[in-house]
Amino acid sequence: MSLPPTSCGQDLQGVFLSHIRGAVDSHIFAAWFRDLDLGDFKGGEVVASVHSSFVKNYMERRFLPVMQEAARACLGANAGVRLAVRSQESPEAGPRIARERPLRDDSPSCDSPSCDNTSGKTNGNSSKNSSKNHLNDKHRNDSRLNDGYLFENFVVGPSNQFSHAACLQVIGAPARSFNPLFIHGASGLGKSHLLQATCRTMIHRNPSFRVLYVNCEEFISRFVAALSGGTLDAFRRRLRRVDCLVVDDIHFLSKKRGMQEEFFHTFNALYDNKKQIVLSADSKPHDMAHFEERLLTRFQWGLLTSIDPPSLETRQTIAVRKAQDHNRHLPESVSGYIARIVRRNVRELEGAVNKVLAAADFLNREIDLALAKEALSDLSAHSDCQKRPLSPSDVATTVSSHFGVRVSDLKSSRRLRSLVIPRQISMYLIKSLSRCSLKDIGVFFGGRDHTTVLYALQRIETLMSHDAEIRKSVQALFAELQEEMLGGQ
Repeated sequence: MSLPPTSCGQDLQGVFLSHIRGAVDSHIFAAWFRDLDLGDFKGGEVVASVHSSFVKNYMERRFLPVMQEAARACLGANAGVRLAVRSQESPEAGPRIARERPLRDDSPSCDSPSCDNTSGKTNGNSSKNSSKNHLNDKHRNDSRLNDGYLFENFVVGPSNQFSHAACLQVIGAPARSFNPLFIHGASGLGKSHLLQATCRTMIHRNPSFRVLYVNCEEFISRFVAALSGGTLDAFRRRLRRVDCLVVDDIHFLSKKRGMQEEFFHTFNALYDNKKQIVLSADSKPHDMAHFEERLLTRFQWGLLTSIDPPSLETRQTIAVRKAQDHNRHLPESVSGYIARIVRRNVRELEGAVNKVLAAADFLNREIDLALAKEALSDLSAHSDCQKRPLSPSDVATTVSSHFGVRVSDLKSSRRLRSLVIPRQISMYLIKSLSRCSLKDIGVFFGGRDHTTVLYALQRIETLMSHDAEIRKSVQALFAELQEEMLGGQ
């Protein structure tokens, strides 16, 4: 229901944002709408600016219907929304591009690894010995960054798009968007790739920006070396002087009280000085055992995002991309087969692609489905193809995640278009993929009549016939849910 327009611009902004906050999850609102710059509410149009073209394009694709509903609530039935990119000269636009110059370290020169002056930039393969004596005036290569871990090599899909977008937000506005950014997910899903790509892009945008990427095991070894070598103060200065600290696999600090204490004070020093912190782990903070509560609490101050096992479509795209990295082509039948039998781990997926390519070379054969089945017979033998039934809750959860809304809102009586379409798609998919009757589906969605469900099914079929976006969403969700039935999501 539209609210009557008010005469006060500040009131209109409050109504606009309040309307959006009620339509999306809190983490979605924090990620995409917290830094929205709202202009004047004039001429029947709400003008909102964001800091990058990526954010603008993403929000237009994902959230424009929600924003249009909010605009109509403020300005009337014919109101619209226009998104624009803020000028790069604006102080809100993030760090400007600086002239390329070496990262300087004002601490005394030190041969210990704990004093290593490292940024995330790579320029070649200079040796440690040649750089070790020039830490005060020479930029040293960071061999810890994998040359292949770039954003252009990262395949974005439903399982990782939120984490990917959060990293881009951090790059655009370090320590202002989300601090810390905490990304969690099982091993082999691309956390390290995403973190290292973030480091490289930060330095590319601003070469004077001091970025340190370190995995947790290296942090531990450096701490021990500094403690035993009497260089703990230099170790602390090195960590606390950076503009962005990125620590991969922070869960390895489990049970290490002394190192947790050290990291706690480093975290505080960086946070208080408005420096960006990015962390990754294999689970959510409060699922990590043997950690101090005060540290776990700080891990949740900014934004928690997850990287989940990739969908079938994403896995197939990854398989094709991995083959392209070797200048090889995978037929669709082969990439689809690999994606079906390797379901949870991107590293295993890459290994399967390499195995198929090697088999083609060793046997001097064309890459086809028969070769792929032979090469990957050990994997396919362990592939579980027993279907499990899907419940209405399974479908609603998957749909709500896809559209960035709450399951409770899908089951509510609210009539926003941003909820009606996902609700009707949920009904359509439940009917297609389960044995639920129209009455069962209606009961699940807040006690609706079976005729309402029937109308929803007919409506989605009609929309799919002429709306390409709706059709694409339904097809993607259908494939994802089929994977869940196979136990592969």
